[in-house]
Amino acid sequence: MSGIAAIAWQDSQEAACAASSDLDLLLAALAHRGTPARSPVLSRTGNATAQPAGRGAVLGAALQSLTPESAGEVQPITDPASGCVLVWDGRLDNRAELLAQMSAHGNGAPRLAPSASDAQIVLHSYLQSGEDCAGRLLGDFAFALWDPRAQRLFAARDFLGVRPLFYSCCDGRIFLASEIQALLRLTQIPREFDEVSVSEALLWWTGFPDVERTFHSAIRRLPPAHALTWDALGLALRRYWQIEPRRVLRYPRHQDYADHLGALLTEAVSCRLRSAKPAGIFLSGGLDSSAVALVAARHPGPCPGLHSIHLQLTDENDEIELARLVARQGGIPFHHQPLPAGDVLPEVEEIIRTTGLPFTKLDLGNDRLLVEMAREQGCAVILTGDASDELSGHPGAFVADLIRHARIRKMVRDLPTYAKYFDGTLSLAFREAMPYLAPRPALRLWRGLKWRRAPAWIHPDLARRTHLAERMRSVRPRLPFEALSTEEDFHSLTRGRRVLMDEWRDLVASRQGLDYWKPFYDRRLVEYMMAVPWEEKVVDGRFKSLLREIPGLLPEPLRNLRRKANYDPYYSALPRKQHWNSWRPLFDNPPETAANFLDLRAAREVSRAFLDRADWSQQNLFLHLGGFLLWLRSQSQVKL
Repeated sequence: MSGIAAIAWQDSQEAACAASSDLDLLLAALAHRGTPARSPVLSRTGNATAQPAGRGAVLGAALQSLTPESAGEVQPITDPASGCVLVWDGRLDNRAELLAQMSAHGNGAPRLAPSASDAQIVLHSYLQSGEDCAGRLLGDFAFALWDPRAQRLFAARDFLGVRPLFYSCCDGRIFLASEIQALLRLTQIPREFDEVSVSEALLWWTGFPDVERTFHSAIRRLPPAHALTWDALGLALRRYWQIEPRRVLRYPRHQDYADHLGALLTEAVSCRLRSAKPAGIFLSGGLDSSAVALVAARHPGPCPGLHSIHLQLTDENDEIELARLVARQGGIPFHHQPLPAGDVLPEVEEIIRTTGLPFTKLDLGNDRLLVEMAREQGCAVILTGDASDELSGHPGAFVADLIRHARIRKMVRDLPTYAKYFDGTLSLAFREAMPYLAPRPALRLWRGLKWRRAPAWIHPDLARRTHLAERMRSVRPRLPFEALSTEEDFHSLTRGRRVLMDEWRDLVASRQGLDYWKPFYDRRLVEYMMAVPWEEKVVDGRFKSLLREIPGLLPEPLRNLRRKANYDPYYSALPRKQHWNSWRPLFDNPPETAANFLDLRAAREVSRAFLDRADWSQQNLFLHLGGFLLWLRSQSQVKL
């Protein structure tokens, strides 16, 4: 976890003179991510100049050294021969491969030592391959590079967008930073809200399909798997990676798929244990985090210590005994606390203020509690089992695949066990499959009937300006995957909401000095699982069959786990313990800007129905609208 910032300008003496102080503001806002350091103002030649003129740039980083190779590293780093300057936030997972390519290329550049930092390898990869280097990098990263030879700023973000990067273009300048809140420190960046993103947030179930948008119209997100260039021709974005949807692997035996997954998971975990500080593992006791923990215990690499972190349920579905079993088998210290069970609204309010994002759930504080527990054990990185669900065959779409391919025998054999794992019935499984089997025109017709207008709590003028009803009725285009379940997995993994929630978690963790390193986000593992035949992912009704069948990894109780943990009792009880009346003033006296987005009459009716008439069907909507009003209040400095 580091932070990066960059400013470049086009032929403006005034912009060049202001760049130094502007960069200082950006780095001050990123100081919780690491120790700030910066380049001098760079001229056309790439050299520092006391009186800058013409086109140029300035770059800086708030650096936290997490890998052994980055110990003592100072950023920005510069190539003396070319004048290229780079700032880097990330972890490079194919170091050996890139070093071998550079050695074989023989372009006369000095050969890098195996102990070279990730940033040095990336800079040399750019010098060798130019902008094509982004597609060759494996790992979690965001970087910015100034090339004085082309008078160009080049930036890129990893393929799933694990590391954040945002930008704003105005008045012949571009500003980049790891956080939106940093860019908002600059007075020259307009503060207006992005109405399309705000309207999506007010739906709360949306997938945020336009991932480039943020909640501020002048600030954009560099999308995952994209690179950015900014030069005399202006701004250009291009995708450097995309999945091959028609690729399907065919192995002789089912076990071959499990063996291959085991090898890739081992590599992914090992890469994420290249840490100079202890690592925490969020160990729920489920299949995914347990697999990560046991692989980590076998292959700790240079990581000086492992700790397992668990939040404990208090009902009969508690997974703590499975988590303890895994920790004992792996020899990993086990730390646990009960899930928060009291009034969590004050913490929800604080998290909305500190992250600057309008996301509201009662369990927002659980992530922060896990991060704080890891920090108390001296951890600097956190491993999770996130994204394994998205690689294992979406349940409803998997049933649709069985029907679509007329796998009657497999349906009869697998579905009862499969439905039981998700605590459902056969009839529910078939109902959830229907939307995936419906023809596209039928889906459009159904959505058109369901969403004739935007929801009542959204201001009708906002809905009209942003074409909200039309967007709600839209049906995303199909991708040519062999299976509906693989297509749905890919959509779930790459949708905008996941990117935003990962950015939210990054903000929470970075303020505690920690970084998320997620093995199932490994590009090699993702590409492999998207190419595994859909029917190999569920065998004998067992969800995540391949993970269960990695030889010698999971203990018997987990390999034979027949039911997913049920958190419903916890989430049903938690709302009853909140001091909901503390949010009444938000609806009675909302922020002035609320009238631009909400139908205040409808919003107040939601409040009265829930608080005065105890209509619990309005609880989720009350929570969502209250969180949105809190966010508006926290953004009171933003002018419309």
